Amino acid sequence: MANIIKRDRVRIRFLCDQVGELKSKGLNVRTVFDQCWDKIPNTMIQKLNAEELLVYMQRHLLPTEVALLLATKNAEEYKSKTA
Repeated sequence: MANIIKRDRVRIRFLCDQVGELKSKGLNVRTVFDQCWDKIPNTMIQKLNAEELLVYMQRHLLPTEVALLLATKNAEEYKSKTA
């Protein structure tokens, strides 16, 4: 139960911090958060507090996730233009 509360705290902060940047890139902020959160090991979620989890997500998971999503999005646009 405590992890759900911690997840909500991190999610609120993440959405506030990243909404402008991710929307300008055409990405859904909630989807990006969910994908980043799923990549955090449960032991790390239990050990770190909400602020540390947020920093970990922003520094380590978010850049790779955004790059992956943008590459996928660009590939889909390329396929639709050439097909």
